[in-house]
Amino acid sequence: MATTDRHASAVHQHCFSIFKNDGFVYSLSPPRLNGDTVDQFLFNTKEGFCEHYAASFTVLMRAAGIPARIVTGYLGGDVNPVDDVLTVRQRDAHAWTEVWLPQQGWLRIDPTSAVSQQRIEQGIGRLLPPGRQSPAMLGDNNQLVAAWNSLKNNWNAFNTAWDMWVVSFGPERQLELLSKLGMSNPNWQKMTVVLTLLFVLTGLVMMLSVWFKRPHHDPGVALYQRFCKKLARLGIEKADHEGPQDFARRAQAALPEYHHQIDKITSLFTAWRYRQQDQQTLSSLREQIKAFTPKR
Repeated sequence: MATTDRHASAVHQHCFSIFKNDGFVYSLSPPRLNGDTVDQFLFNTKEGFCEHYAASFTVLMRAAGIPARIVTGYLGGDVNPVDDVLTVRQRDAHAWTEVWLPQQGWLRIDPTSAVSQQRIEQGIGRLLPPGRQSPAMLGDNNQLVAAWNSLKNNWNAFNTAWDMWVVSFGPERQLELLSKLGMSNPNWQKMTVVLTLLFVLTGLVMMLSVWFKRPHHDPGVALYQRFCKKLARLGIEKADHEGPQDFARRAQAALPEYHHQIDKITSLFTAWRYRQQDQQTLSSLREQIKAFTPKR
């Protein structure tokens, strides 16, 4: 190792020992600094988070003649157990330092690790106070906190799926979906085949749906329709919204001489349709409608 590299390493280790052994602590709510903030932090408060340690370490390294710079980014995050997606939030923002060594180039050094190894290895989540890990209204109730986390995870998974498959459904996402369907190298010929098959399958599903939803043939209804046709020839047509009883009263008013027959046919039909379907009722209805030959 070159002399400058050894020098940088010695300075680095010395700074770490100061942070580790001279009463420095990691805190998310340090006292406010004014004026020469680095000096106040190093010699007075000795309490801060990653930005305090990165900034002060960079100043110390530059004071020793070693090129150094502050780097900001993110460290940590939470894996959503619902969809195994890593969620990185603003609270996972982090700052560290890079120093220049002639033999190695820019070398990443995280001075926060000297005072809080937990922040580096486990992220910021474990260090947050309880009030910031879940809504304060839940208190210390473990069951409510667990229910809240489950709801939050499912909502985040839904938002992720929406962003991926709706908002961001561009060419790359389309190719990914097609590859999952077995089209590793999609082209217009393959797409034509797939779309044709999809149209055919969709048509078959629709035809089967219409087939199974067809109304079953009801002999009682068929006989009643024959009764309605006989009245329609005389200008008495049943409206689509009109029930059998209302239609019967209107027909009886127009043909009072057939009052009894209309009432009998209507009673037999409603009995068949809404109470009990037996052959005797159906036979009686057939006979009554066959005998019903109204004239004006």
